[in-house]
Amino acid sequence: MAVLKFIFVLMVFFFFGCSEEKREPLKDLPKVDLPKDVFGTYSGRLPCDECSVRLVRITLSEDSTAKAIETLIIQKDSMIVDTINGKFSVHQEEIQIALEEKGHMKFKRSPSGNLIYLNAAGTVYEDENGIQSQFVRMYSTPKMTEVK
Repeated sequence: MAVLKFIFVLMVFFFFGCSEEKREPLKDLPKVDLPKDVFGTYSGRLPCDECSVRLVRITLSEDSTAKAIETLIIQKDSMIVDTINGKFSVHQEEIQIALEEKGHMKFKRSPSGNLIYLNAAGTVYEDENGIQSQFVRMYSTPKMTEVK
């Protein structure tokens, strides 16, 4: 008899627990406006023939100067970090960055505000897996100090 009561209680909980809830529609989220300008800090990964990983953080300032912090990982235990200054310009949809001793880089903006790396021919770079090299715009960056 106790087993039947227990089964009855479980069935009651099952039916009430699975009853359909009335759901209210989700409220519309406020629209987020992406900045139209290119000024800011971007971080991404570039192709590298001489190293296993090439990470770059680029800051584009309003006075058309560019500052890049490049980290090259040569082997598992070897890393080179370099700070490079330069200038950038915007031509139509293309952003050209000229860094001292490193040459030129070209990017275009994605609809989300990120930068997409362009190869020497001016087309979107894709690695052997078909993945684009994108630099993500960082809206809040940590304070960095240079060690001299």
